[in-house]
Amino acid sequence: MRRADHGAPRAAHRKTRTTRIGARPEATQRQDGLRRPFGVPADFDAPEFLANARQSFVRLQSAWDRSDLHELDECTTDEMFNALTHELRVAGRAERTEVIDLTASLLGIETAAGEYRASVRFSAI
Repeated sequence: MRRADHGAPRAAHRKTRTTRIGARPEATQRQDGLRRPFGVPADFDAPEFLANARQSFVRLQSAWDRSDLHELDECTTDEMFNALTHELRVAGRAERTEVIDLTASLLGIETAAGEYRASVRFSAI
């Protein structure tokens, strides 16, 4: 991921930010007013990652619509799979969903025990 330095003047003093122990780091403010995701390495290819995240979302939604437990198991964690199968049992067969427009936004990346966890916000029509 590349950052452009627009030559904006720096403030004469810096604000300090207090973070609670165990709290997730907040995204920082970019010069254009948007929030920069937290914990994203400089060489991380966010556009490619988000394209794959959108494909995974559509795959998961399709598996849900078909009540395809094998596919759901392949694209979810054990905890998520258990929750989804419980919901399918309670609700019965899912209805067909058509994803017309899907937007994915990277909120940030956390590192724990040598693993990365990305937080992605999806919005769809």
